[in-house]
Order: sequence, then C-alpha cells, then structure tokens
Amino acid sequence: MSQALSFLIVVEFPRRQGVELGVANTAVNLVLRSYLAHLAELENPLSEGEKLFADEQAAVSYLSENKHHLEKLEVNRLRWELGIGLGLICGLILHHRSKLSSALGESGTVGEALCALSHGGSKG
Repeated sequence: MSQALSFLIVVEFPRRQGVELGVANTAVNLVLRSYLAHLAELENPLSEGEKLFADEQAAVSYLSENKHHLEKLEVNRLRWELGIGLGLICGLILHHRSKLSSALGESGTVGEALCALSHGGSKG
C-alpha cells in the first residue's frame, strides 16, 4: 500500500482496537482500493484517450483535497464492515460445527453440547 493511501486511511477514518480494528481496517482498505481503481479508469473529459489521474498519488491527493468524496465512501465502509463481520461470524460457526455435531450426538440439545464441550467432551 502506498504511503499516501496509508496516510489517507489513518487521517480520514476512525481507529479501533482488536478484531474491530482488523475489520474496520480491512473495510477501509477495500473501499479505498476499489474507489482508487475506479478513479484510475476514468478518462479525462477534456482530453480524449487520456486518464483523469496520472497515478494513484494524484488520485489520493485529489481525495485529500475534496473531502466530500470521502464522506460518500463512509456509507460503503459501514456496509463492508457489516459484510466482513458477518463473514467472520459465519466462518467461526462453520469452523466449530464439527465439534458441536460430535458433542450433540444423535438426539442431544445445544445446551447439552455446550455443557459437554465445556467439560472436555463428555455429556451429562
């Protein structure tokens, strides 16, 4: 990641701690990377065949000077955080599914399974 983009992330978006920090940073990175890729593809309306921004640095500088674009990205960041968070939760459920299934047995309840898991694998 470029220094300019790292600076933009640190300055413009809130910081958090722990897993929340990881989810927030991933969402910010994805949103900004996506938007910068979009900006890199834009053609200059005044000069046919020429890109609007020469490089990533020029696009980041533009975003730094025009904060209203970053405000629009905030909504996308929140959606990405939700999606990433849900993906992590689903991943944890799938990861622990086999342990839960073996602890449940054929006719056990979730409560019995949780009790069994907390007592080293024996029901009751």
